[in-house]
Amino acid sequence: MNTFRKKYNCLFIIDIVPNHTSFDSPWLLECPDAAYNTKNTPALTSAYLFDEAIQHLSVQIMKGERKEFPEPFIRNEDDVNKVMHILANEMIPERKIHEYFLFSIGKVMEELRKYVRKTYPDVRIPDQHIDYEEDMNITSVDDAIAMIFPQLEKHQKNLGAAPFGATLDMKPICEFLVKNAPKISYEAVQIALKKLNPKNEEMARGYINEGLGAVRENLMQERIFSGNHKITETNQLLPPYFTVLKDGTKCANNGWMYVQDINESFADCPHFHYLRRHVVIWGDLVKLRYGNSKEDCPYLWRRMKKHVQMMAKAFDGFRIDNSHSTPMHVCEYLIRKARKVNPAFYVFAELFTESVETDALYQKRVGFNSLVREVMRVS
Repeated sequence: MNTFRKKYNCLFIIDIVPNHTSFDSPWLLECPDAAYNTKNTPALTSAYLFDEAIQHLSVQIMKGERKEFPEPFIRNEDDVNKVMHILANEMIPERKIHEYFLFSIGKVMEELRKYVRKTYPDVRIPDQHIDYEEDMNITSVDDAIAMIFPQLEKHQKNLGAAPFGATLDMKPICEFLVKNAPKISYEAVQIALKKLNPKNEEMARGYINEGLGAVRENLMQERIFSGNHKITETNQLLPPYFTVLKDGTKCANNGWMYVQDINESFADCPHFHYLRRHVVIWGDLVKLRYGNSKEDCPYLWRRMKKHVQMMAKAFDGFRIDNSHSTPMHVCEYLIRKARKVNPAFYVFAELFTESVETDALYQKRVGFNSLVREVMRVS
């Protein structure tokens, strides 16, 4: 390259991809936490079960194990309807995904009592509700339930992670109970949890139905409109949302979304994009998980720092693939490290945002030299 630089006055630019890696990258086995997986991001478990059903049905169709499909082809809308019937009435219900959004109420109440006793040993929360007729603010158990319900809903966690595995962030709940003692009883909390479970189930079933709707649309596009009818081992019903590593770790694949807050990491956000099938998935690419700082995954940060500095020494610039899906603080760090070894390093960024203000923020913080756009996004 140095000969070309001197003789032809050439500059050399390389593409870097900090946002994902190939599904068969061997180094993922050295550090599975470099990816979003069902251990470090438990809420993905419900989405994995949904996707597992699709992939399992794909194998069955490929092997001729479903009487509905004597041949491994999805040729028309009737075939799509058969797939959807199997998923919606058999394979998805078998996995009881809605239960992953529910509380085991007795277990949660026991944990709450222990937390209160340990944290505030001198405060007594009554077991049963007592009406305080002299207090016009709290006169009934219904009022107490109305007070605690929004707090429980706001501070619930672990949704989607395990059957009846929903839990509470005990600290704020405990503080609220102590602040309002003795007006709110454990009885009121328990009743409120019983009311929250059906609401969570309704939410979960809504997510599942939303996901099924997306599956149908994708099948029509991928199988019918495209003419790509045959199901094979490498040409599944739909590209997988997850990669299972050799050690059994279930990692979320990467992709993109039609409407996305670029400051949101859609793999670990609270909106369950993977269960709702909002992601246009790249089935052969695993999404990388940097976290909020180097402490969240030191291995990945070190590896990517070494990579960009090697590229900065060898090349005159690079194009950052999917800058909009790469956390801003990660882009900022990597560019800073690249320019530490090559101060004149030139950076193109594939950055799809919805506003000039966001472009300017990236430019200010990260220091891009140029933006790469699709024609439809150029204004």
